[in-house]
Amino acid sequence: MRLHANPIYALSVQNPFIFTGSADLTIKQLNTETWSLEHFTVRTSSACIAMHTMDSGLLLLGLLNGEFHAIDTRTKQGVYTFDFGGGGIFAISVCTSLNHIYLGLGNGRFAVMDANSFELLFFEYLAQDKIRKLLYCEKRAQVFYASKDGNVGCLDLINFEKMASWNAHPMGVHSMVLVEEIGLITGGKEGYIRVWDSDLGTLNYAFPAHRGAIYDLKVFNNQLLSASRDRSIKIWKLPNFTPVQKLTEHRQSVNAIAQQNQHSFVSVSDDGMLVSWIMV
Repeated sequence: MRLHANPIYALSVQNPFIFTGSADLTIKQLNTETWSLEHFTVRTSSACIAMHTMDSGLLLLGLLNGEFHAIDTRTKQGVYTFDFGGGGIFAISVCTSLNHIYLGLGNGRFAVMDANSFELLFFEYLAQDKIRKLLYCEKRAQVFYASKDGNVGCLDLINFEKMASWNAHPMGVHSMVLVEEIGLITGGKEGYIRVWDSDLGTLNYAFPAHRGAIYDLKVFNNQLLSASRDRSIKIWKLPNFTPVQKLTEHRQSVNAIAQQNQHSFVSVSDDGMLVSWIMV
C-alpha cells in the first residue's frame, strides 16, 4: 500500500502499529489490525532517516538535519528535542537493561543518552564518516557500529571503550545483523554480504548478493532477509546462505525491513510503498 508521496527511509514496528518516516517530512502510524492509518501524523523539519519505538511508548526519530525527537505515541506529544547537527542521525538503537539510547551521526560521532532524562552520557567520534547502523548486543553489553568509511567496530558499553575495529567493505557498510552461532553479517555498498568473527574481525565467508547497496539485513525464522537498492529483497537459508527466494514487488530501492510477527515482515521503499510479506 502507498503510504507516502516520497521515499520512505525509516520504519519501526510496535504491534499492532507500524511507524514510517519519509522524505515528504511526515511520520505516519499504520494500524495492522485494520490496515488503516491512525489519526497520528507528525510533521518534521527534515526527512526522518532513523526511527525506533520503545516499550515505554516513546517513538525516537533521527532527522537528516541532525535533530533528535522523542514523541509519546499515546498522547501524540513531543517530550524531548535536541539538535545534534553533524549531517544527520542515521542510526538509533536502545538498551533497556542499561536504560540507554544510542545514536549514530553523519559526522561519525556516537552518542549515548539516558532513556529517562535524555542526559548525554557519551559523545565521541568512532568513525571518519557517517555511522549508518548500530546493533546492540545484550549478551556482551556491547554495541556494534557500521560506517560509510567501510569500517565496523565494537564498543564496550560499561566503560565506553572501543574493543575492535576493522575494514569490512571498502565502499562503505550499510547494514549488519549479529547471529551468535554464525557471526556478524554485514551488507556493503558494493552488494556483497560478508560474515565475520565478531570477536576477532576475521572474514569467514563472502558472496555477491545484490546488484546494488544492501540497505538492510534481518534474521527471521532461521533465514536472512536482505534489502537492496536494486529494488529487491532476497531470502537466504541459514547457516549456509542458500538462496531461497527473490522478492520484487517494489519499483525502487528497498530501504528498510522489519519483522511484523512470527509469520510476516514488512518493507518500505523509495516508491513510497509499504509491503507486507507472509513467510511460507
